[in-house]
Parts: sequence; C-alpha cells; structure tokens
Amino acid sequence: MTKGLITASAIAIATAVIVAGCGGGGSSSAGTSSLTKAEFIKQGDQACSKGNKEIEEGFEESKAGEEGKEPSKAEAVELSETVLLPAVKKESEELRALGVPSGGGEITTILDKLDEAIEEGEENPEALVNSESEELFGPVNKLATAYGFKVCGH
Repeated sequence: MTKGLITASAIAIATAVIVAGCGGGGSSSAGTSSLTKAEFIKQGDQACSKGNKEIEEGFEESKAGEEGKEPSKAEAVELSETVLLPAVKKESEELRALGVPSGGGEITTILDKLDEAIEEGEENPEALVNSESEELFGPVNKLATAYGFKVCGH
C-alpha cells in the first residue's frame, strides 16, 4: 500500500468519523442543537476539512513511506493509532458540541454505527489499513453522504 493510498484511506475513514463524532463507545450523546440541518452540514464539512488537513499533515510528517518506499504494515498501523484515531476523536468532540439538529434521527443512527466501527478499529487497528476499513466505515460513509455532507464521508 502506498503512502498516498494510506493517506487517502485514512482521510476517507476520518471524514466519516468526523461527520458523526465518536465520543467513545456511545457513552456520551449529542444534545439537541438550534442549528438547522443545512447549518449542521456546513459546520460538519468545515470540521471534516480541518480534520483531513490535520491527518494529512500528520501522515506527511511521519517517516513511513519516505523516498517513494511503501510504509510497512506496522508503520501504517502505528499511523492509524497515533495520527488518525486521536485526530478523529478530537474533531468528533467538536462536532458533538454542535448538537444534533432538530429531527436529527439520521445523525443518531450515524453515531451509533460509527461508535461500533470506532470500537472495532480500536480493538483491531490493523483493520484500519486493510480491506476491512471499508467494511468498518463504508456504511457510515454512505449514511453521511446520503445525509447531505459534501466533504464528510467522501
């Protein structure tokens, strides 16, 4: 897997994660927001853009895959643990702070599915750098896209 592919995969995963916010194991829930769905999507997409940049910078700063060499699987797993997941958690907290727009049952569904995927990713970080990542986060990406996000989930 090339560094670019790892970065692209990480960004795709992160955008799905950022849109919904993980909050860790479903123990916290987002409150109701005064934001409209359109405002929530706009602010969520801004958070995703910011998160994508942070993740991309973290991957670029790493030593993995330098000089045109592919990073090892161990390096890719380490990047997922030290760059991807911490950034996603930080941004998800920011998104959760926005609250769920009125009638935001779809966001609640995304949160529930996301919590499950995050937990699985934390338990098996290798799944984040192989074909299992699509199985973990593909449904969340589809829900985010269907909800109307332009950056998140893409």
